[in-house]
Amino acid sequence: MPVFIANRGNYQGADTDNENTFSYLLQAFNAGHLVVCDIQTYKSVLYFGHNEPKETVNWQFITKNKVICRAVDLDSFVVLYNLNAHCFWNQTDDMSLTSRGYLWCKPDVQIDHTRAIWTNVNKEKLHSRPDKIFGICGDIVI
Repeated sequence: MPVFIANRGNYQGADTDNENTFSYLLQAFNAGHLVVCDIQTYKSVLYFGHNEPKETVNWQFITKNKVICRAVDLDSFVVLYNLNAHCFWNQTDDMSLTSRGYLWCKPDVQIDHTRAIWTNVNKEKLHSRPDKIFGICGDIVI
């Protein structure tokens, strides 16, 4: 059975006001979920946030084993990678390789591999064999 990864801290449905805030990410983490958070650089400082910077990052949190950082920009990826944080950066690629060797798939791509992570934020119909993958990232536990 694949693990659930809380997209931007969401695990009970999307909450755009609170997602990518430290307290919200921590709530999902403390509920036992892996967490993916968006990280971006603004004026040479790392922030949680996808479309705009929300809060400065908590360095201890983003380097925890159960946290995956989605770099919004290349500068953020370099900093995260140098911190040895579990991270990846993608733009239009079907799949990105994370810094720890996982295959992060975009929503309409479902690769059957034990290190694959499928993105399912819109509750798309899943491939018939999700038991062969590592995890599913979404806004609600499925």
